[in-house]
Formats: sequence, C-alpha cells, structure tokens
Amino acid sequence: MARKRFGGSNRIHVGRAQLQGFDELAAALASLSRGVERNVLKRAGVRAMGIVVERAQSLVPVRTGALRGSIMIETKTLRDAGFRAAWAQAKREGRSTRGIRAEKGAKGSVRVQVVAGGQGARHATLIEFGTSKMAARPFLRPAFDNTSNMVLSSLYDALGTEIDKAVKRRDRRAAAKSRG
Repeated sequence: MARKRFGGSNRIHVGRAQLQGFDELAAALASLSRGVERNVLKRAGVRAMGIVVERAQSLVPVRTGALRGSIMIETKTLRDAGFRAAWAQAKREGRSTRGIRAEKGAKGSVRVQVVAGGQGARHATLIEFGTSKMAARPFLRPAFDNTSNMVLSSLYDALGTEIDKAVKRRDRRAAAKSRG
C-alpha cells in the first residue's frame, strides 16, 4: 500500500489488480472511440469499486464519522500513458530516452481508486498503519482483500453492460445521421 500527498492531506490508496480473462471485453472496447472507452472504463470501475467503499466504511473505527465519510472513489485519466510506455520500452532496450514522444492517438488509461483521508480526516494513515504509540487498525486493506473477487466479477459485468450501452448509443447515432 502506498501513501501519497494530495493537497496538504494524507490519503491512502489501495492495491493494484491485473486483469486476466477480459479478452473479449478488451476487443469490444477497442472498437469504441478513445473518449467513449475512457468513460466506459470510469463508469464500470466506479460501480465495481463501490463494493470496496461499502466494506471499508463498515470496517473503519468511528469516533466522529469524519474518517468514514472521507472514504470515496477517485477517478483519473492518465493521458500520458503512451509516453510512459515508450519511455519504459526504451529503458528496457537500453536506448536513449531523449526525444521520446507518445504516439499520436495512443490511448490513455484510467485509474479508479478507493481513497480515505482529506481535510476532515487527516488521521487516515495513522489509523490504517498505526504509529509507534498506537497499534494499526487497518480498514482499507482488509476491505480490498475481502472483496477483490466480488470487485473483479462486478467489473466484468459492469464493463459488459457499459460497452453494450455505448455500442447501442453509437449505432443509434449512426442510424440517425444516415436518415437525416
């Protein structure tokens, strides 16, 4: 688990999952435009990670409720994914990284994460990891670990639903454009 500074407050970010067995969904996503693909991934990710939020809110120790209220889902579009991939490839191959540019039209990736902390709950990291004088009372990591299979299943279902909606919307617009 990594800690990261955001706007003067500590937030906790929970794990990464590698997705396998999503080949047909990936092929369907590739048929969509870049913007639609990003929106589909965001909506599906938010729906799937809602399970982790609910579980974390049930596990968090409550005194004032500020920490429980600070547990939320954050989304971010990583627009420089093409550059990062090209840079990493050059490093692996031992080539110079000077002058690397992202491919035109390279698709970015989407990050959907559960975070806790913020202005009213700066003590999130202290509760999750403990201190030298206080034992840790983790709530995010156990929530993620306990629900990971449900999250992946929900993500698979949500992606299928969102892709179907996007394809129907695209087809409906194409039909309307050809008529009018």
